This record gives sequence, structure tokens and C-alpha cells, in this order.
Amino acid sequence: MGNESSSIKKAFEKLDQDHSGQLTLEEILAVQSVPGLEYFYNSLWLLFKFNKSKLGTINYHEFEKLILYVKSIVKYMKDKKDSRPKSKMWIPITRKRAKREYHLSRDSSTPIITGQVPEDDSSSDDSSSSAEGEEIIEHIFIETSNFFEKTIESEEGRNEFIRWLFQLTDYDNKGTVSIDKLVILMRALRLDGINPEDLTYDSDIKQKIQHLSEDSQDYAIAEQLISEYSTENDVDFITEKEFEVLAKIILKNYELRYEMIEEGNEDGLYKIIGYTLKAKLGKGSKGVVRLAVDHKTGERKAIKIVQKGDISDLSRLDTEIKAMMMLHHERILQLDQVIENETEVFFVMEYCGGGSLLEYLNGNPLPENLVRYYFSQIVSGVIYCHSKGVAHRDLKLGNILLDNNAHIKIADFGHAGIYQKGWDLFMTPLVGSICHITPEQILGKPYSGEKHDIWSLGIILYTMLVGTHPFKTSNPQVYLDNIKNVKYELPDFLSEDAKLLISSILIADSDLRPTCKEIAKHRWLKNGQLDAHLLTSFTFPVPKGTWKHLSATEGLCRVLKKIGVEPIYIEDSIQTLKCKKYIRCHWIEKDLKFRFSLKEEQDEKEIFEFCLKSGGSVDFLSLMPRLKYGVMKHQWKHSKGTISNPVSECMEFPNPEIVPVKQ
Repeated sequence: MGNESSSIKKAFEKLDQDHSGQLTLEEILAVQSVPGLEYFYNSLWLLFKFNKSKLGTINYHEFEKLILYVKSIVKYMKDKKDSRPKSKMWIPITRKRAKREYHLSRDSSTPIITGQVPEDDSSSDDSSSSAEGEEIIEHIFIETSNFFEKTIESEEGRNEFIRWLFQLTDYDNKGTVSIDKLVILMRALRLDGINPEDLTYDSDIKQKIQHLSEDSQDYAIAEQLISEYSTENDVDFITEKEFEVLAKIILKNYELRYEMIEEGNEDGLYKIIGYTLKAKLGKGSKGVVRLAVDHKTGERKAIKIVQKGDISDLSRLDTEIKAMMMLHHERILQLDQVIENETEVFFVMEYCGGGSLLEYLNGNPLPENLVRYYFSQIVSGVIYCHSKGVAHRDLKLGNILLDNNAHIKIADFGHAGIYQKGWDLFMTPLVGSICHITPEQILGKPYSGEKHDIWSLGIILYTMLVGTHPFKTSNPQVYLDNIKNVKYELPDFLSEDAKLLISSILIADSDLRPTCKEIAKHRWLKNGQLDAHLLTSFTFPVPKGTWKHLSATEGLCRVLKKIGVEPIYIEDSIQTLKCKKYIRCHWIEKDLKFRFSLKEEQDEKEIFEFCLKSGGSVDFLSLMPRLKYGVMKHQWKHSKGTISNPVSECMEFPNPEIVPVKQ
């Protein structure tokens, strides 16, 4: 113990270059360069926990306790690692590799793709030390989670961390944070798994600077942060007040990081080399889908994580991979690569920020012009699938996704069938959703995969136009009888052409159903107008006088903060709001960035425009009802009894609007 204390003392003296008896953040970050301390992995929350004075510098006694603590964690992780089997990621199967190594066509049998341990599994060796460091940091996060939660549960604790973070960053006590100081802080944040580029409003900054060296990238991001968080023009620093706004964004990122670690500790948080996993996008019986960010490009991806099962499960996965690798079309969700280890398969796919059509409809019918816009895209995608010999066999609203530009992407080929020309025949009695089961399947007959998809298209079209399933009933037997007998009603509000198209698709005899190409030529699709919704922008009206002593802009900022959004402005500084053309906002939990501004003033109300910068439009549009309720709740609280309650009175409040775009 004496020798260990002596070596720690020497390390402290080596790092303490100005012999002040206190280590700054920059000096602490150099600790791994000291012989014997290569194992040390930093964490800002550890520094905060062990820095008892909370002055932002570390004395020798705090340093010694910190080193001994981290050393115990490293030993624990090493012992744990030695006692468990290694689980490496195998060489990824990219589209290019799949095309080179497998003959993927409708005329070839489905190859064995998953479950094949590669002969040379050295691809992940280079990153083993990096992965080990990540595991140590993650364990430190788990160990400090109680301390973190206790700190942030009170406003006093949050403010204490923010003040400490400023003192830590402002190491020369000048009262400002320069670009050089920000760069040092950013390097510490990276060690905790927080990407500094996420703190900026510029979602494209990663692509803009990827040609620069690592140091130059850090300085470019720091310059961007200064320009965004400073209220002055042409300055190379931010004040303590301005830093507090940035610190709140940093704290929100830590909250999300702890939540993900906690969630991962419960159900297994996966490590995928080259990607940072973020929020959970969805969960099904076969696996979970998470948002991910490519380390090199900053591009968002959706990664489906599927647990391996028995041989039949692997065979189904092979068919799904083959089908998606065969297909390359603007209306089909792109599968970029498949990564595998001993227990899971990871599908790396393009990310669709608009969610599914099921979420978009939310049980409500859509106008015919808008349905026509979406349905024509769905039909186009299914035509392509059938031309390649792929029957989806699970077409439903939940498997039809929207990107942020309101473009359709057909997803989830887990039940796909691949057939040779002239051999479109399947016997599976129940495949896909029971909601889209066909009459021929109920009767136990062999069926055409293409005609199965056509039937599903009819149900999708009906549901989009009417808002409910055509055969909906609470009695399961009546439901099946209705399908067998094709018993449903067409509401009077539908146009005659829409009724004719639905009637031609939903018929019992599959041979009489039209092909996708015939549907595409139907006059309801060919002759009607197309309307699209701009999913990245909406207007929000606010009645004048809603806030007595605040501007509507500042009032909306306060409502947004209650939702969990962080607007970038200095609180209680109306002047800073007046000089800004728009307010930038970060919704960390949703990985969302947007802005809003006053678009126009009318006699009784002010119209604000909200515009999405990055993230999913499905989350962005979910702001509309939350904002409406938040403003109504404020009115209710300050109405002195003239408004009964915010829920019922919401009916009287002017609605936010997504403006249709004529095609």
C-alpha cells in the first residue's frame, strides 16, 4: 500500500505542472500518459463525486481516492472478463459482400447466411482495447448511478453540478469559456460517451468536418458551440450565463446516457462497433429496434437486434436477409449491412424519422388526396417486390414507414416469401398479421403470395380512407366469417372511384383480384389530385394576452421546458429573445433539434412556425398536442375560475396545423 501511495504521489506531482497542489481538467486528462496509470479511465461524474470542495480542481487526497477507486473497478472488470466467454462481432455482411459471395435472386435457393462462424475472426481485435475502455466507463456509470440520481433530483443539485462544471472548464478563473477551454471539456465528455457534436444545433457538422484531423474537428465544433450559445456576434468565448445554457444540454445528455445504461443493465445493451446506440424505436416479439449513429459520418441508422434461436429461426432470418439484399428501390427500406455474433443478429438499416403509417393515422381517416399520395407509393414498392419474386406477406400499416420527407418505405420482410417465376404458391396457414389473413388462408388452401399482398393493399386502402379495419368486430369467429364472406360496408363519404377500387381488391376469389400494375392504372390513382404533408414544419397559434408579463416567445419556451425540451436562450432575459430571429431547441430524449419563430401577427393571435432541423418527424409532430395542452394548462391556472379545465377547453383552442403541399 505504501509503494502504491508513493507511485500515486509521484504521478500527481508529474501532472501538477505549476506546483499549485491542484489539478485542472486538462492535467487530469493527461493521467493515462503517466507510467503505471495507463488503466485510468476518466469520468466527469467521478470527478464531481470525488471533488469534495466542488471548486473544479482536484487536490492530492481527492486524486488518490479517485485513482484507487478506478483501479478497483479495472481489477473487477478484468476478473469478470477472464471468467466469461468472449463474444466478438463477426465480419459484417454488406450489400457489396452479399452480392459477391451469394447468388441472390429469385431463381436461386436461399443460402445459409447466419450462424456461420468466420474462419478469420480477427476483424474485431483492433478495437478490443477500445471496447474494454467502454466497458469500464459503463461500469463506472452503473456504480455512480445512485449518486447521479440523487444529485439531479433537486434543482439545487442540478445547479451545483452546472456551477462546478463551469469552474472545472474555466480553469484560469477568467469568468469566460474560450474555444481552447471548450475543446478540453469536449475531450472529457467524449470519454463519458457523449458526442460534442450532439450539443450543436448544426446536425450536419460531422459531415462538414470529417476531412479534418481529430484536433481540428474539436476546434471546429468548439467554434460552432461558441457561435450558437453566445448572445454577442464575433466573439471567441461565452460568459458564465451563456455556459449555463450549454451545461443544461450537457446535463440532459448525461440523463439520457444514464437511462440507457440502466435500461441496458436490465435487458442487455448491445455494443456494435462503428455505431453509437441511442433511443429505442420499437420492440416486437422477434427483437428490438434502436436508433444508432454512424461514428464516421454521423448518419442516423435504425438497427434491429434479433436474438438467435434454433435452425428454423436462422433459416427465416436468412430468407429475410436475402429478400432485403435483393431489393433496391426508393420505396423499400434499405438494409445496409448485417452484423452478427454468437447470440444476436443486427440489421443495420436506413432510418425513417416519420414513424409508421399506423402511428400517423392514429385511428383517424385521411383525406382522399393524401391517401392517394401515400397509396400510390406503396403500390409502386409492391410492384417492384413482385417483379423480383418477393412476396412481402405481412403488409400492414405498422410495416409501412415514412421518412421525414413523407416518402413511403416498406419495411419488415420477416415473413417474406421468395418464389421463382410461375411458382408463386405457398401453404403457410397463418403468416404475418391475423388482421390481414385472406379468405383462402382461412379455408386452408394453397395461396399466391402476390394475391395475399393485393388483399393486404385493399385493407390498407380501406383503413386509410375510413379510419377502421373493414372487417372489425369484437367476436373472433364473426371476424373470420366476415373475411371468408367478404362482408364489409363502404361509407357514403367515399368517392365512387375509391369504392370501385376497394371492391375490386377485396374479393374472395384471389384469381379475380387485380395485379399491382392494374391497381396502379386505376382511374382513382391516375386521375385524382395528390396532396402531401410537410412533416418537418407546423404552425402554432397562440391567443394574444396568454402570458400577462411575458412575450409569447418566452411563454412557449417555458412550456417547452416542461415538456423536456431545452430552448437555447438565457432565462429571464427578454432582450436576448427579442434580438433572435428564432429560438433553437434541443429535445435530448428524442434526439431532436428544431427551431421556432413568430411567423405573423393577427388581431387576436400570434402565429408561430416550428421547423425540424434533425431527428424524427414523428417525434417532432408529437409536440403539437403537448404544446396545445401546455398553453391551455397555463391559461387554466391563471383564469381565476373562468375556464373549467384545460382538457375540455382544448376544444376551443385554435389547432396547430401541418400545411398540405400540392403535388
